Amino acid sequence: MENPANPQSEHNNGDRVTGEATGEQAQPQPERRAFESFRDAILKGAEDARAAAEKTIPKMKSAATDAAYWTAYGAAFAAVFQWTLAKGLTPESLKCGFRDGVSGGMQAAEKWIEKLKQRKEKSSEASPEHPGPSTEAPQPGAA
Repeated sequence: MENPANPQSEHNNGDRVTGEATGEQAQPQPERRAFESFRDAILKGAEDARAAAEKTIPKMKSAATDAAYWTAYGAAFAAVFQWTLAKGLTPESLKCGFRDGVSGGMQAAEKWIEKLKQRKEKSSEASPEHPGPSTEAPQPGAA
């Protein structure tokens, strides 16, 4: 009786040895299949992640834009509200004191900056070139 499902039943022992040797060489195929399926799974995961990111990025940009808008709105509202409230409730003598203090502080800062600029110009004019280190040996008692 012929068994077409099992072709090795028709072969003799010599053919089986050849088939076993061929089977040993064929072992890399299952490894390749495993690596290919692993590679395919990684590529599929990367593709899915890319697709999800493409859908999510516009939503994240929109959320960031909204957050920036409301942060700026809140900061501006708080600053103007406090300033207006303080301006309306503060007595005139305190307002004059603030104005005079601001003016005096600006003048003092500008004078100080001018002095620093003059010192810098004088020091650069007094020593245009710095001599290199001396090659002479230090003398005892000289400072």
